[in-house]
Amino acid sequence: MEWTETQAIKAHCEELVLNFAVLNDTRRYDEVAQLFAPDGVFYRPLAPQKAVQGRAAIVEDLRRKPPNLHTIHVCTNILVTVLGSTQARGISYFTVYLHEEEPDAPWPQALKGTVYVGQYEDDFALVEGRWCIQTRRGTNRFYLQQGAKA
Repeated sequence: MEWTETQAIKAHCEELVLNFAVLNDTRRYDEVAQLFAPDGVFYRPLAPQKAVQGRAAIVEDLRRKPPNLHTIHVCTNILVTVLGSTQARGISYFTVYLHEEEPDAPWPQALKGTVYVGQYEDDFALVEGRWCIQTRRGTNRFYLQQGAKA
């Protein structure tokens, strides 16, 4: 495989990782689901043993987020390994801030919630000419709750 093809695959997969974060944080769940293959599987970091399979199930699962809960995912250390012209594997670290919004308070608001740090392990696949997430496994490594002592 040519170097340029490998780099293009890596770029597509890295973009999937970043789009997942932004679309999830902005509650664009139908678009999040489109990042997955039609039979894609998502293991949430808060429920890493529970497989959520298929785009419709992923949307339904993500919509469980309470309306007053805001999230910001920060993704770093995105490393993609190309396995072939139709498969790649990736790992990335995340920090996610969960904030319980005060409805009438002005922004910015003091963080009221939890911060999680963890990683995603992704299997990517080329499906009908488009790179998708085939499987995404999230794992929380540690967390900080509001009021926790350093």
